[in-house]
Amino acid sequence: MNRSGEKLRKNYQFQRVYKMGNSYANNILVLYILKHPEDPVQRVGFSVSKKIGKAVKRNRVKRLLKEAYRLNKHRLMEGIDLIIIPRKRILGANFREIEKGMIKLFSKAGILKKDI
Repeated sequence: MNRSGEKLRKNYQFQRVYKMGNSYANNILVLYILKHPEDPVQRVGFSVSKKIGKAVKRNRVKRLLKEAYRLNKHRLMEGIDLIIIPRKRILGANFREIEKGMIKLFSKAGILKKDI
């Protein structure tokens, strides 16, 4: 069974990544990563704070983040858990800026595959 599209859903999964993982940030995003090479599954979670705005704004930001991740997840190593958190400054960014910021964080974290 291919579970490459798994999501982090439970609070304990998020807490494990926060406590044991590493964080990387830029002006619009914060990225938490926990590597687990023994398990080749790539899981992702999105956490959008109420500081971003009301539900409509938060949902739009979440949709943009999910799409940017979906288009680039094939470029990432397997065996990692990711949590992507937007900062308030993301509200002024367009999709390309969000995608570019996300890729830069992936690169900074060293989780991009070498052959791509």
